[in-house]
Amino acid sequence: MPVAGGFIFLGDPDVSAVMADSAVLSAVFNAPGDNATEAQAWFVVTGGGATRVIPAGTATARTNLTVTVTGLTPETEYTFYATATNNAATPAGADSASGSFATGNGTSAWDAAGATFKQDGRTLKATVDVTNLGVGTTTLYLMTGTAWNSENTVSASQVITSLGKQTIIGDFSDRPWGGNTVFYSLMLVNGTAESATTNWPNASGQAFYNKSMELRDDSTYTWIGGSAGVWNVPANWERTTVGSLAETHPAGYPVLGSTAIFATAQGDGPITVTVPATQGATIYSNERCWIVNNLNLSGMHEELVFTSEDKTAADCRFYIWEIKADQTYNRLTFNDCNVYMHTTKDIGATAADANGENFAITFTGGTTAQFNSIDINRPGFTIRAEDGATVTCGNGGGGVGTVIEIDNATYSGNRIEADTYGADNKDGMLIRLLGANPSFTVPYFQFKKATSTNAVEFVVPTGGYAAAPFKTSKNDAVFANGTGNSLIVRVSKDSPGLASIPGRGIPLLQSAGGINAANVRFEDVKAKYNGFFFKDADGNKYADAAAIAAAGKTASQITQIWYRPPVRQFVIIVR
Repeated sequence: MPVAGGFIFLGDPDVSAVMADSAVLSAVFNAPGDNATEAQAWFVVTGGGATRVIPAGTATARTNLTVTVTGLTPETEYTFYATATNNAATPAGADSASGSFATGNGTSAWDAAGATFKQDGRTLKATVDVTNLGVGTTTLYLMTGTAWNSENTVSASQVITSLGKQTIIGDFSDRPWGGNTVFYSLMLVNGTAESATTNWPNASGQAFYNKSMELRDDSTYTWIGGSAGVWNVPANWERTTVGSLAETHPAGYPVLGSTAIFATAQGDGPITVTVPATQGATIYSNERCWIVNNLNLSGMHEELVFTSEDKTAADCRFYIWEIKADQTYNRLTFNDCNVYMHTTKDIGATAADANGENFAITFTGGTTAQFNSIDINRPGFTIRAEDGATVTCGNGGGGVGTVIEIDNATYSGNRIEADTYGADNKDGMLIRLLGANPSFTVPYFQFKKATSTNAVEFVVPTGGYAAAPFKTSKNDAVFANGTGNSLIVRVSKDSPGLASIPGRGIPLLQSAGGINAANVRFEDVKAKYNGFFFKDADGNKYADAAAIAAAGKTASQITQIWYRPPVRQFVIIVR
């Protein structure tokens, strides 16, 4: 802005870095005028019930004037302008144009939803966007603890003086190796460190919490112990790749985060690994078990057998996150032990061998197995549960070209989607029930592709079944629901003693939500026989879908499939 004589100019002012109680003001001072050796410049700020004069200094030429105004009142509107005068014989001065701004609230704030955490070995890097600085000192804390609701240790802290992305790093080098769980949170606090260590959330700060990480050993271990061994014997392992925790990890066995490699040549015989009942690593709610993140069996030409000294002991459990086994000859058996596996996806070769076989997992000897999900995308993959084993699946299962065999064992899960995977889904799933007491229970069983072929095969024991071994519980008629190809229900030719089945028949399948009979295809032990029939909830019998329709019944009312063996025609010959 020109002044008398055109000697002093001030550009329009600006404001930046507005906080709850401070702001940065700036303006451009241009030429102090004739015969002026110095000019004095300052800002005038009005708001919060007061007007303040804030010196900005002196200048003899074009100067960018900047001043930080502190002690402002949160959530208050302020106006300001810059002014200057020179020291010429006839002094001249001028005011800039006016500007305005509003201070933020008195509490520090952040974008908690955008917080990120990245573990690198034994360090944790946390990043969060701070969107407002309140009155007083603002400190970002990384809080840690041994439980999700008791994170009361300050593992790292730093004072925050500017807005935007803030990063804080915690070092956990002094923590125990292998599976030690660290729960952590971020806190943004206006006040002292003591206020951060009180139970949160609290009035003086905000918390972003309920997160945890595992202090993992990401080393690679190769089994060199021969055809039998105990997992924790140091001589059985060779650390071929050393991870970030190698210096603090005792020799002996893989733990959370590590990779365990087993390999044998053909003819070497199976490897049997026994978990001791008194050792393990502590994870997840103080559960103790033997853990490996990556189990690599790609070099196994013989069976790998896991067993335990005492499967009822708290320490005596296998925990496997991921398996790599990309050959058709890979075989994995769990005998008389407890095991948790995260998923079965991507196990086995991409195509089955000439016999239609691929990777196989067997649960036997009363083993208790839990899966996060059974998702299978390798044709010929087989899961077998036998000899009193129990298999449960939390999130469901699906596959292509897959065989699930239940032989005097129990399988239960969230769902079965038989043809979820596969390039063209021409190969569906076969579920085979064997022995006197198989049990296969899922809420629903359905198909997705019209090109797939899916079957349930019953190897009927002598005397048949007292109750249906195959059950679904969903409350609508999703079984053989017509969205995919027909379901095949068959009685195996290998069934022993079919003649011992009572004449009234035996139950095979029960679907609480109903059965779409038109989409079920039956295969008896001989093509010309058909011992299958349907029942409704009242026990009425129907030969086929046509009989059901003639009786005016809907699919939701047809809840059972039964079977009775073919009856030889009674013939009297008179001679």
